[in-house]
Amino acid sequence: MSFDELLTPAFFVTVVLAYLMPKLSPYIDKALSSAKVLLMGTLPSVLRRYARGRRLKKLRKLKEDRRNIAAINYQISKANSAFVLFVAVVLVYVLLLISGSFSSLLSISFWFGMLATLPIYIFEIFWLVQDSRAQNLVRHAGKVRTKSVGGAMV
Repeated sequence: MSFDELLTPAFFVTVVLAYLMPKLSPYIDKALSSAKVLLMGTLPSVLRRYARGRRLKKLRKLKEDRRNIAAINYQISKANSAFVLFVAVVLVYVLLLISGSFSSLLSISFWFGMLATLPIYIFEIFWLVQDSRAQNLVRHAGKVRTKSVGGAMV
């Protein structure tokens, strides 16, 4: 990388965004959360009922699994396995790019390149979903209440 490349507007935009995004992230999350609430209020009652039902089903499943240590470990291992699969797919594509055979396919068309790299996006979404489920389960596992029955903790 030469010094002339550092003075381009694209470089400055990248540096500014890299600095600002972590600072703005809490505000963006808050805005998205309020937009979600607003959107849920404008949905027809059938869709709103469906969304609430899905959320209730997810919370019941979390409540059921949060006491089961094996279920928690299984979900964590699924998330870690999904991450390993994602990294493996990315490494395969990097090796294909290095070998040069894949880069010639990408030069055909932008949309063909997007279609050819679709497995990366699919595995990334799969990993993020599994990771989110594992994080929610671990977070809810901390909410388990213990009762005292006859002087013994249950």
